[in-house]
Amino acid sequence: MNLNHLVANVRLLTLEACARLRQARRSFRRESVERKSAHDFVSYVDKQSEAFIVERLRALLPEAGFVAEEGTGAEAQGRQWTWLVDPLDGTTNFIHDHAPYCVSIALRRDGQTVLGVVGECVTGELYWAVENGPAML
Repeated sequence: MNLNHLVANVRLLTLEACARLRQARRSFRRESVERKSAHDFVSYVDKQSEAFIVERLRALLPEAGFVAEEGTGAEAQGRQWTWLVDPLDGTTNFIHDHAPYCVSIALRRDGQTVLGVVGECVTGELYWAVENGPAML
């Protein structure tokens, strides 16, 4: 498994997911927001973003399971590889059209995190790290 190649693909995916979120924000409908718990919201945008990300990650590493905030592909138990996905980190900010809101993706191997990518969608900043490598911006 070439983690550097994988993180390069996840970086591109994260940038694309952020672009989709920015586009969705332009026509966002607040009335579609659901309350998961006090101060914890979910919208159709969270769900669409998660479905898009999970589909693309599944193509990159078909043998991996998922732990995704909105429940897509919750099939991680017993898998060597597990993607952790927050498709819209900062939903409350997104709802109110305030920065920051992000896309956060990590990959674990046997319970150990081996790569992570966070895209801040408003500024376009992209952070990433790979096991035994530096953290980058």
